[in-house]
Amino acid sequence: MFYRMLETSTAGAALLVCLAAMLSAGCQNTGDMPPYDGSDGAEADVVVEAADDPTEEPVEDPVEDPAPEPHPDCIAEQTPVVSPGHAPGTLCISCHTMYWPIMTVAGTLYADDAGMTPVMGATIVVTDATGAEVRMVTTINGNFYTDRAVTLPLTVAGSRCPDHAAMLSSTSGGECNSCHGPGARIHLP
Repeated sequence: MFYRMLETSTAGAALLVCLAAMLSAGCQNTGDMPPYDGSDGAEADVVVEAADDPTEEPVEDPVEDPAPEPHPDCIAEQTPVVSPGHAPGTLCISCHTMYWPIMTVAGTLYADDAGMTPVMGATIVVTDATGAEVRMVTTINGNFYTDRAVTLPLTVAGSRCPDHAAMLSSTSGGECNSCHGPGARIHLP
């Protein structure tokens, strides 16, 4: 835009001519710059095209990285439960076998294995030994649980598009945070 302003005013055009002359003369002041005549630049009598510098690398428009392709099994983000429960990352079932709600599978989902940021609105899919599937949506603090009866062992996956991750092996219990403690948290991605 600045270049266009220069080339459309008389003084600007003269400045561009002078700069072009200086560049072609090895950056020496040629003294050819006319004094500013006070005109508003409505009429331009000189148009100077910018010279290509062969030593300059062409400037390319920045291209945003495309969004990662979603995992083919990913489940779209769900509306998280507003009531988060309590004590994310702790052993849920150890208390909730005696106190309401009675839980059979429970844990907390995080954004990394350090357990610093909870993931809300993800779906935890548990498939028991009979093939029955239970889906749980993580709360605003990452907690999830079910009170449905399950038959062990369980296979478990967590999903929130574009991410989806499954446990590498089945588990013989529903107290997820008992194995997934500090430094080894359940996490997506």
